Amino acid sequence: MTLLGNLHNNARALDTHTRALETAGHNLQNAKNPNYARQRVHLTNSGSVDSQKGFHSMGVQVGRFEHARSSFLDKQLIREKSATNTLKSQESIYQQLEADLAEFISRSESSSSIHDSSDNQNEKKGLLKSIDDFFNAFRAVAASPLEDAQKTILLERAETLAHHFNLISTRLENLSNDLFDEMKGDLAKANALLDRIEKLNGSIARFEFKSPGHMAADFRDDRQAALEELSELMNFDVRTIPDRHGKIEVYLRDSSGTEITVLDASGKLGDLSLSGDLVQFGSPAISLNLKGGSLDGYAKVNAQAITAFKSKIDSLAHQLVLSMNEAYNPGSLNTNFFDTTGLDAKSIALDTSLSFQSFRTTVGAQPGANDIALDVLALADKNFSTASGDFIDGRFIDYATRISADIGSGLKSVSDRLESQLLLESAVLSNRNAISSVSSNEEVASLLASQQAFGATARVMEVINSCLNVIVNELVRR
Repeated sequence: MTLLGNLHNNARALDTHTRALETAGHNLQNAKNPNYARQRVHLTNSGSVDSQKGFHSMGVQVGRFEHARSSFLDKQLIREKSATNTLKSQESIYQQLEADLAEFISRSESSSSIHDSSDNQNEKKGLLKSIDDFFNAFRAVAASPLEDAQKTILLERAETLAHHFNLISTRLENLSNDLFDEMKGDLAKANALLDRIEKLNGSIARFEFKSPGHMAADFRDDRQAALEELSELMNFDVRTIPDRHGKIEVYLRDSSGTEITVLDASGKLGDLSLSGDLVQFGSPAISLNLKGGSLDGYAKVNAQAITAFKSKIDSLAHQLVLSMNEAYNPGSLNTNFFDTTGLDAKSIALDTSLSFQSFRTTVGAQPGANDIALDVLALADKNFSTASGDFIDGRFIDYATRISADIGSGLKSVSDRLESQLLLESAVLSNRNAISSVSSNEEVASLLASQQAFGATARVMEVINSCLNVIVNELVRR
């Protein structure tokens, strides 16, 4: 091969080693970027040519560009992130529910009566304490029906109990409103992420169409990061579109399991919207069956916890109003204890005609009689049954305790599942990092090797250049 041919081959080798140096440097720059996947330039022989003087090597070239990503692990991580965020969103709402109930561990398992010891009373908080205090105040009135101080305390306890119901209902309503605000915010994020994925799809296709054999690795990393962020909001599936230069399509499913494509080669096909706690897509709107992500978690906890809990609290308030009025005003001949129009937790209130002066402890007129107070007190230990037409099962205190326990057990169940899910997500992420993450030591070694190869090639070019100078100068002299 001539000197000029060698000069050309070494110039190409310099370009090749420069590409390797740039790639190693790019990897080092992104060593702490969690969304970055390692890139690698694999060098190969450029081949050889046959001449009169034998075979001559054509030097070195970039044989293959590697983008260290596993599509299998990427898709698996998307699924695990979606499952994790379902549980995270549920846990946060259960924690709020528990706080709004203002009770954590409510009542001793050994408690069998409303008349418990002071140690057991200390275990009760919030609504349970209000119920206990209310019936204990009636107990005190039944024991001393002529003492005005006990009547005053009783009416105060009754006001406190009604207020506690009102407060829980208001907090539940506020929590439900906050939850829907969160869902709206997450939906806006999801739409924005789909817009971003659409733009990255276009950037990848343009780059890889104009540069056949080259991969838009950085754009692909950005798209995967956007997909993972989207998976925290909702579950979806992804597939590569054949012959579209790296473009992907994103699809979800409706309640029947039918695929609903939200983004394809042409771009985003519509917007996500919210109807109640149902996520919908497009126009006309199609209801989606989400099975992961925070949007799914919020919808599930609203149906399974908030709505169910509110229904139980309302049933408790309803039963209390009906039973108290029946005991306090037998035959409905006089004033009621509770307002008959307030049959849920939000509206429960004392009857407007009830006062210290109008409060009764007996049906008759005999001073010191306590038959009404005893009838009311008996309600504390009465076992109600929905099978018999009541609104609750069991005693008031037991029913309220079960409500509190259901929230606690729901929170524990979600927290336990979340703990396991986090371990699973961490394992998948660790497996992917083993493939994709940048090793600083490895990249520094690659950088030094490429630098040495570049320096050696440059030295060869200097020698060839020197030889050419000699030839040209000698020819000029002659």
